[in-house]
Amino acid sequence: MSLVRCQDCGRHFERAADEAWKRFCVPCYKKSKRAESSPIDSYWKDRATAAEQQVESLRATVSNLVGQSLRQPPPSRLERELAENWRALVQLVHPDKHGGSQGATRLTQWLNDVKGRLPCG
Repeated sequence: MSLVRCQDCGRHFERAADEAWKRFCVPCYKKSKRAESSPIDSYWKDRATAAEQQVESLRATVSNLVGQSLRQPPPSRLERELAENWRALVQLVHPDKHGGSQGATRLTQWLNDVKGRLPCG
């Protein structure tokens, strides 16, 4: 074992004679690996965050539409609104379009439950 200086931070670390390929200390090596993978990881984290925000926005929109629909007495208006908005919302949030996302699955199930509770469902 010999002491070698890290090429990144300058700290000394031990390296065996047959490990000439080691040029960085363990913390610097881990930091470089995180840096290499972070663009892809952050891309998917950002996409997941955006999808969750969209799901919450759609959930609020659906709640609002259902609340408005339930306040409207004529069933024909309710059926028409449901037929127009429910199908479009389910198509927007369907899990097949979001890679099987759990949030999309929960929202689609919630939309189906809401439709089943309405008089025209």
